[in-house]
Amino acid sequence: MNNGWYDAIHLTELLEEHEYNISQYQPLLEVQSLTQGLEKLNPNFSVELLNLAEISAPNYANILPESTQHYFSRRVILKLDDQPVIWAESLCDIQSDFWREYLNCGTQSLGRKLFSGDEIERTPFFYKAFSVEELPFDLLSDYLNMKFLIARQSVFTYKNEKLCLTEWYLPNLRQFLAN
Repeated sequence: MNNGWYDAIHLTELLEEHEYNISQYQPLLEVQSLTQGLEKLNPNFSVELLNLAEISAPNYANILPESTQHYFSRRVILKLDDQPVIWAESLCDIQSDFWREYLNCGTQSLGRKLFSGDEIERTPFFYKAFSVEELPFDLLSDYLNMKFLIARQSVFTYKNEKLCLTEWYLPNLRQFLAN
C-alpha cells in the first residue's frame, strides 16, 4: 500500500509492531460503524465539531485522487465521557454538493448518517501507524510519550462522488478498552 498504509490482512502485524493490545484494538479497528463500536464501550458518546471548511489536500490521504488540490473537510473529535478518543477527518471534492451537505451535520455522528440506508458503498479499510510528528493535529501534552497512533481510512461512494474518512485512535481510548 502507498505511504505506509496497509490493508486488513496486515492489521495484526501492524498492531504487534507498535505494541497495541490486539484483542482490545482489533474489534474497534474493524467495526463498520465506529460510533456503534464506541457506544458499546460507553453509552456517553458525543461528537465535537472542530472545523468545517475548504482545505488544501492533506499529506496523509493515500486514497484520494492526486489531481485534486483542495477538499471540503469536516474535522471532529469523538468522545466518551467527554474524553477525546478519536480524531477524525472526512474529505470530499469541493464540488460535491451531496457530500458537502452530508458533512454539514453539526455534532451529529457521521456514522449514524452513513449507515442509515442511503445507497452508499464503502471500500475496505486501510491502516497506518502515524508517528506523532506525522499527525495532522497536535496531541495533548499529556500524551507526548506516545510514539505512534493507529489510524484507519476508507472511502464512501455515492453516485460516483467520494468521501474519504480517516480516523485516528487517541491514547484516551485505552482507558475504555481496559474495562
